[in-house]
Amino acid sequence: MAIAAVAGLASVGSAMILAGTLTIGWGAAIGAFALGAGLSIVSRALAPKPNLGAQLRGISQTTKDPAGPRQLVYGQMRVGGQIVYIQNSGTTNEFLHLVIVFASHEIESFEEFWFNDKRVFENGAVASDWSDYVTVTMFDGSQTTADATLESAFSEWTDNHILNDMAYAHFKLKWDQDKFPQGVPNITAILKGRKVYDPREGGHSATNPATWTYSDNPALCVRDYLVDAKYGLGEDHTLIDETALTAAANLCDEDVDVDGGGTHTRYECHGLMNTDNQIKGNIEQILSAMGGRLTYSGGKYFIDAAGVLAVDAGSFVVGTKYRILTIGDTDFTAIGADDNVVDLEFTATGAGSGTGTAYLAPTIEFTEADCVSDIQTQTKQSRRGVYNGVKGIFVSQEKNYKVLDYPAQISSSYEDEDGDPIYLDMPLPFVTDNRQAQRLAKIALLKSRQQVVVTMTVNLKGLQVKVGDTIKLTNERLGYDEKIFEVIDYSLAITAGGDLAVNVQLIETAAAIYDWATSDEQDFLSGGVLDLYDGRTVNNVTNLARNEIALLGPDGATKTTTELTWTAPDDAFIDFYKVRYNINGTTNYFHAETKEPRILLSGLNVTQNYDFRVQVQNLLGVTSTGATLLNKPFTGDTTAPSPVTNVEITSGLKNLTVQWTNPTDADLAYVQIYVASSITKPASPVAQINGTEFVYPAASGEGKGTIKYFWLEAVDFSGNVSTTVGPEYESIQLPKSEEIDGAVSEAITFGIYNALSTTLSTSLTTFGSFSTPAPENDVKKRALLMAMFTLTANNPSGDFTVGVRVERKSKGATTGTSLGTVVANGGVAMGARYIEVAGNVMAELDMYGGIATSATSPSAVYNVVSVEYQTSTDRTRIIYASSTVISSGDIYYNADKWTSAGTWLTYAPLSEPRYNVLGISGSANHFMFQPLSASDSEEDYRVRAKYYHLTSGTATMGVGLAGQIQFTR
Repeated sequence: MAIAAVAGLASVGSAMILAGTLTIGWGAAIGAFALGAGLSIVSRALAPKPNLGAQLRGISQTTKDPAGPRQLVYGQMRVGGQIVYIQNSGTTNEFLHLVIVFASHEIESFEEFWFNDKRVFENGAVASDWSDYVTVTMFDGSQTTADATLESAFSEWTDNHILNDMAYAHFKLKWDQDKFPQGVPNITAILKGRKVYDPREGGHSATNPATWTYSDNPALCVRDYLVDAKYGLGEDHTLIDETALTAAANLCDEDVDVDGGGTHTRYECHGLMNTDNQIKGNIEQILSAMGGRLTYSGGKYFIDAAGVLAVDAGSFVVGTKYRILTIGDTDFTAIGADDNVVDLEFTATGAGSGTGTAYLAPTIEFTEADCVSDIQTQTKQSRRGVYNGVKGIFVSQEKNYKVLDYPAQISSSYEDEDGDPIYLDMPLPFVTDNRQAQRLAKIALLKSRQQVVVTMTVNLKGLQVKVGDTIKLTNERLGYDEKIFEVIDYSLAITAGGDLAVNVQLIETAAAIYDWATSDEQDFLSGGVLDLYDGRTVNNVTNLARNEIALLGPDGATKTTTELTWTAPDDAFIDFYKVRYNINGTTNYFHAETKEPRILLSGLNVTQNYDFRVQVQNLLGVTSTGATLLNKPFTGDTTAPSPVTNVEITSGLKNLTVQWTNPTDADLAYVQIYVASSITKPASPVAQINGTEFVYPAASGEGKGTIKYFWLEAVDFSGNVSTTVGPEYESIQLPKSEEIDGAVSEAITFGIYNALSTTLSTSLTTFGSFSTPAPENDVKKRALLMAMFTLTANNPSGDFTVGVRVERKSKGATTGTSLGTVVANGGVAMGARYIEVAGNVMAELDMYGGIATSATSPSAVYNVVSVEYQTSTDRTRIIYASSTVISSGDIYYNADKWTSAGTWLTYAPLSEPRYNVLGISGSANHFMFQPLSASDSEEDYRVRAKYYHLTSGTATMGVGLAGQIQFTR
């Protein structure tokens, strides 16, 4: 006679209920044990929680508590332990022995050991950088003798100290200030826990734990805790229904597709429990790893996992009823189905083929004939049991077993339906994979949305089901035709006629609740978790380097000094750096401190080799292990300083000022300056500057337009010279002006210099070229050229003249700029006339351009020889070189005179100034001042000259040009 466990937190206590010959009891549970494991995944999340805080602290903290609870570990977990023995040894007590119990049972293996946040043991061995300081001896709980090392070292540890059934480790630590700056570290272990019985394994015996093996299958772990007489429920193993256990274990072991490709196991169990918790709470925590349920019915415990066990096409049993789960490429109509539709029930007529799957259909069906009372239907759940989001914590293996939030499963459509966000907080302390946590959260969310609840009293057919079973319900009045429901409550009843009946409460369900697509998977981000700075470990400096330098002592002599430099670690809590140095092979240490990532060490014996160590100390007083340089000799300072940077030369009246930025080398002595009138660096410097500025005064004969070249070198106290910076050059010019007549925003100088004497002829000879730069977009420039000529005559035939031209290169502009309409005109002199236009257009013209009466392709272009603005009439008068009368119409200006690009244009008012030379042998200087083009762009110029009326003898010329460009707004 089957008996169903009540799905609730019913405390059975020691009572037994007798109903005729029917006895309902809890077997070994008698003793005030309340089993709430029949709860659904949602109800369990709502139940009062065990002390998860204390339990999860066991993951990361090792304590010394003689009365502390015992720990049980299922699956793989990082755990702290209980220190059960501590003692010193060694002549100076330099060794510390710790015995730490990590689990109160036999385990599979120790995988890793961690000291604070440093892994010191993995792959069966201590890490190489810890091997001199740590020795580990491990015992997995199956040991039958005591630790021989402890026995030989300490009399109080005897051969009776076996620590039976305890998985522990003996740590022998050698004291070192750098390895253990805070004393005894917090020691944790990553281990694989209990070995469990698996009915699917032929070599396992339910009564012989020696045959069991390690497994992280949640169904098997629940079974293990139920039969564990020492820390668990202590039930007889025969009371565990192995058929249900096998089905649940198989479901847990199924592979599930994951986002990005590949699969992972549907449910695994990895967690820590302790004996402080109630047994019921511990069972529910393991069940939570598979969304499972534990029910007691008919004298048996039934373990179920959340989901339906898929049967692949090709494995269907003929005559068995299934419901289609996934169709794939399977034709279910060929093996008994009426159609290829998900959740359609069919009786298999063949094994099938393809990729489709199905699950076993419920075998028990209730109809109206089975009901002995009215059916009560609740079509909507109360708001208290309905959720539109599920969130909670889990223990993240990929984040080194930190307690984090798994990605919440939230339905925006459910939230719109409910009107508010309603979240279920569901912790999963036995889950370490965020994808498993997400799937469990989705199942809980969808289960909470199952709204229809049916309550009915049925005949003794109801004794065939238990809580958690799925059944089919057919009721014509309610419109149910084999609708699937899950049994959620069960009790015996007596009808009005005195007959025995069964009260059954059902809730709608569907296989789709357990569906999981890779698109459901949310990214797991730990960005919301703050790893607080604990200060227990400090990283070393990097790039430690040594350099020998010479510094100037107070007595004026240079002294050899060692400079240490390094790169600081990325740590905002660094207090200072500790520097230790000594002669190699000795222990006579010298110490220094600095807050900067460099230090100068003086007074060292340059005939000895030295060792250097730099440590980082944080604000908590914790020091890094240290970076070292060993056995370093003194070879003298041969490292040159860095060169100067940011060299600038400012032209002044009769001087040039050179400024620069010095390098940061500690042994910088001075900067030496070289000056020349050509681009060849002289052999000797003219100055040694202990600063960042040098003023060059113009020498006699060096005036406006004189170009000087400069070279700069940094020199240290050892005489090492940096790379040379230069040549940098500038000409002695007019002083820069910041404001002239309130209109000039900036003035710059330019020039060319041709000191060579060039022979003139009757043809034009080019002496040099120069360019004026473009101003900013919102300004124009006015340029003035000053030229100095040295003309030399050799046995001339008589007096002669030299003509000099300054020509600008045309850019080939084809369109003229409108200046307005002619409002007046008149004559000025023979071959020159004027026109007037309204307004001030002086800024649009210069004497290199021309005017015309057409904007494009004019038939005649007239040179502009003068422009003036008359304030009394508000007109601009333009004088042009022509006798042609322009009496009306629009007038246009073109700076290139509508010529083709590359044409050289002359200055119209004085296209070729001429200079007289006496008819005797000798030299004479001549000067010329000439405006240049007013332009918004860069302009190119050249200087040309020739002689007139020289019939015999020769003439040569040297030229120096200097100018100033004023940028006007």
